Amino acid sequence: MPTPYSDNLYLRVYPILEKLIIAIEEDTQLVPAELIENFHIEVNPHVLPWITPELYRQLAEQSLKSTLGRLR
Repeated sequence: MPTPYSDNLYLRVYPILEKLIIAIEEDTQLVPAELIENFHIEVNPHVLPWITPELYRQLAEQSLKSTLGRLR
């Protein structure tokens, strides 16, 4: 159940995350299809549940020659 705090937090955080997603999508330095090595993604635990599943999915689909692992 949403609370006033969570609603306020969402209103403040969502624009930041949206800008981050746009910046990542517009950056042409990383070409996932060209990756051939093993790599890991480290994400701050506070944003992990929001960002990791989609980021993992996109990189896994576009980096067919690489292995995307999880840190333990």
